[in-house]
Amino acid sequence: MFRRERRSDTPPPTPAEQFRRDVKFTLPTATQGLSPLLTLPAEIQRMIFTELLGDKLVHVHLRHKDDKYEREGAPSKVSRWVHCVCHRGHKTIPHYHEEKNHQWCFLSTDILRTCQSAYLQGLPVLYQTNTFSFRCVKDVIVFEGLFVYFSSLAQSIDLYCTQCGCHTEPICRHHEHSGSGWRIRSSYFDHYYRLFLTTSSSSGNIRTLRLYFENSDSASVYHRTKSLLLSYILPVAQIQIFVPGELDERTDSAIRVEATRDQRNRISVIRHTKDLNDCSV
Repeated sequence: MFRRERRSDTPPPTPAEQFRRDVKFTLPTATQGLSPLLTLPAEIQRMIFTELLGDKLVHVHLRHKDDKYEREGAPSKVSRWVHCVCHRGHKTIPHYHEEKNHQWCFLSTDILRTCQSAYLQGLPVLYQTNTFSFRCVKDVIVFEGLFVYFSSLAQSIDLYCTQCGCHTEPICRHHEHSGSGWRIRSSYFDHYYRLFLTTSSSSGNIRTLRLYFENSDSASVYHRTKSLLLSYILPVAQIQIFVPGELDERTDSAIRVEATRDQRNRISVIRHTKDLNDCSV
């Protein structure tokens, strides 16, 4: 009497497959020459793209008019977004980029502009294999809004989690070259922090989220950790929280007592870490 719908045995597309289906080009496809690269097996192509533009720790931040870069190899003044490959790699504690202790080093992304096939094969490698390190949650949200495939493909994010790094507020730029680092009001930071956790699709798709809290005994650490434990935020990612000293009792108790078993399995705290702003030059 009633036809039963057959369940499809076809697995859902991977993020990379979905990206290749959804992407639209504004210009007609040109005739693709017989590029030796694109005749190689897909696995070999991925290895080459990974060597060129993947598997690295990449600092990303929004450049503002007050930013001045003087070290050799600095990006041009035209660049709005700035990135720098960090030589310490994925294993280092999350930290923000400063020119005095980072050599300028960039990803080899020009190959993505050579043809549509290179773009389709290379862009997932760029987003899926790199760890993107942000100095401010607002930068993550703005970056996500501008680069439409970032949130669906990115799998690893580092965030320097303190009231610092956001040059969009005058108070930030005022302290840019002071010994106390960049500062913004906690309310501004918390607003973007919660926005990143609750409404940004990035937080729902990434596999690894690493947060560095500058002041481990600060009340803000407690409140921001509590945000991770809200019932409607079930972290899909493995979340690592780095603190320079001991975790305060309230925060420690919140993780041990209030977190669900799944959350406890996914959230880990690394104590007595140091801020590695003396990153290798």
